[in-house]
Amino acid sequence: MLSRALPLLLFFTLFTGPLVASPKKFQFSVLEEPVEMKVRTTAYTHTEPDHIIYGKLSAYGSYLQASEAYTSAAADWSFLPIGTVFRIKNYGPTLFVIDDYGSALTGKETVDLYFETQAEMNRWGARNVEIEILRLGDYRASYMILRERAHWPHCYAMAKKIYDRYQSKKVAQD
Repeated sequence: MLSRALPLLLFFTLFTGPLVASPKKFQFSVLEEPVEMKVRTTAYTHTEPDHIIYGKLSAYGSYLQASEAYTSAAADWSFLPIGTVFRIKNYGPTLFVIDDYGSALTGKETVDLYFETQAEMNRWGARNVEIEILRLGDYRASYMILRERAHWPHCYAMAKKIYDRYQSKKVAQD
């Protein structure tokens, strides 16, 4: 029975997020000046065993991209929300966009960079880099996507952290 329900569950999990929080409803924060921070980066590709079920689809439901102009990245969305755009200092003109998350990233300030092949992924490995955040994504949209997937422990953890941060700000304003 579960094997028959799995494709439906996967479809629901992958595609309800974009319907709940479409890009038109995103509230991006365009920063006056880039925010610089040091982060640990790792690499992933769609052919890894834990990503094969999703293929080239990101958690948002878009296709993972890897080009000189635009590359997909994954993070804990309570750390860097969906839609965050950043550049890696001394890496070139490539813009990275957070459009994915991963269970191994939950609770960590690590960014996972998408590469087309395992060879490219292995070449990158893990590195500590300095990034410049050019546009901060939307925590609200991240929360709306994650709460629909809260039956997964890592999604619940990210959604709860975003919710708790919002509630503490709301209480402080009252």
